[in-house]
Amino acid sequence: MSKSYSVVSLTILVIVTLAYNHIEAADKRCHKVPLLKNFDVDKVTGNWYGQEIGDMDGDESSRRCLAYSAFTDKKKSNATFTVIRLFNGTTTVGKAEMYQVHQINDTSEFESKWKQDVGKRSSWTIGTDYDTWSTWYVCQPEQDDRGILFITTREKYPNAATLEAARNSARNAGFKMSKPYLKRVDHSHCFN
Repeated sequence: MSKSYSVVSLTILVIVTLAYNHIEAADKRCHKVPLLKNFDVDKVTGNWYGQEIGDMDGDESSRRCLAYSAFTDKKKSNATFTVIRLFNGTTTVGKAEMYQVHQINDTSEFESKWKQDVGKRSSWTIGTDYDTWSTWYVCQPEQDDRGILFITTREKYPNAATLEAARNSARNAGFKMSKPYLKRVDHSHCFN
């Protein structure tokens, strides 16, 4: 019986170790994103307009009138954002979704919990000047190739230099962006 118990214990240990290593390896695929130095989480709160979205399935980039409002609840360290995403709003009709974003270790890395999903997503602020543009990346560790790159601005209709500065921050972080990947968000006839 003790031999049988040892074999079962060893088998369970091997399975748990393999599962842990698989999860850890999946997380490392997403965690290639460099952290911003001296990131100020309070300065990225407020209103942002989605300008260009890079997603493979087109779900996020197909939305019109995409805007985000972020509010923070800063504790002693780290912050929790409540983000309201508004989209497809023409004239007076629109949709809104809310999700929570938790800052990790006072860095530019976050963990996102979408209200309509059961899973969590890793996300990063890739770059920002805080006043005009910010670039974000959202990744699911189990689907690292399904990440979404967001270029957002404070103004609904930013100038070309603002958008190029945001794109350059993504390029500097190692993202390869081709024209078909980044799709422009339509903000015509929006209520926001």
